This record gives sequence, structure tokens and C-alpha cells, in this order.
Amino acid sequence: MSSPCSKSGERLRVQLSYDESSPEAGFKDPFVARFGAKLPARKKRCMGKQKAAIYETMYILRPDIGEERTEQSIDKYRTLLQDLGVEKVEIQHRGKRRLAYEIDKHRDGIYIQMNYSGPGSCIATMERSMKMSEEVIRYLTIVQTATEPEPEPEEASEE
Repeated sequence: MSSPCSKSGERLRVQLSYDESSPEAGFKDPFVARFGAKLPARKKRCMGKQKAAIYETMYILRPDIGEERTEQSIDKYRTLLQDLGVEKVEIQHRGKRRLAYEIDKHRDGIYIQMNYSGPGSCIATMERSMKMSEEVIRYLTIVQTATEPEPEPEEASEE
């Protein structure tokens, strides 16, 4: 069976085949033609409802904003996450600390840490909002690995 993809130069081009037997069928998808209607397990995981994971976001606010604007910024991102369907938002205000290097001509920053569990789709929306904000000078989101307790082996009862 020939592959639906052919290599020409350095580009990878997909060849679509036209189904002439019925005009409403139109072009055939090379993936469906090759693998049938089955989706790989990777694609099945991405479709449908996303499983909630545990995330940690650390962001640094400009040091020259006041305490009131700091609280407004914290509430802004908390409500944004809650509107996106995030559960259990825990926020730790780490305070003003010295940066390891200058960021946008700032030597200090106000560190905020948020731990929460929710769908992965909320991360892009929150980070886009942080990118557009002039108050946030740096942010980072990581996925926490949840360790499940191992079930204790059951002892076989002797009779």
C-alpha cells in the first residue's frame, strides 16, 4: 500500500485522493484511508472531557505597585481561574524578594504562588491574560505529579 504522504525536497506534502464513485464523497482523508475510522490512543485522550490535573503557577508582580493593586491582581487571577472551572485554588503571597537578575529594569519583585486543579485548557487563557498585563513581569506554570498511595497487598487467609 502506498503512503498518503510523499517527501519532496524537505517538505512533507499530503496527497489527497478524490473519490470518483460518488460526487458527495469528495476528497478522502489520508488518515481514514490508511487506518480506517480508528483513532490512535493519543488522539482519543485529547478528545472529550479533559481530566483535571494539579498545577502550580508562580508569577512575579512589579515591585512599584501598591498593596491594594497587588490584592486586586491576586483576586483577578483567582476569579479568572474559578470562572474557567478550576477547583481548590490555593494562593500563597510570598512577598517582595530580590530577583536573581534584572527583569525590565526591576531588581525586586512580588512573588505569588497559586496551586489549583482543573482542566489544562484554562492555562492558556490565564497565561494570555498575564502576558497582556503590565503588572506581571514573569510567570511560570508547571504540572504537579500526583502520587497515588499504593494499595496494601492483601494477606491470604489460611483456612
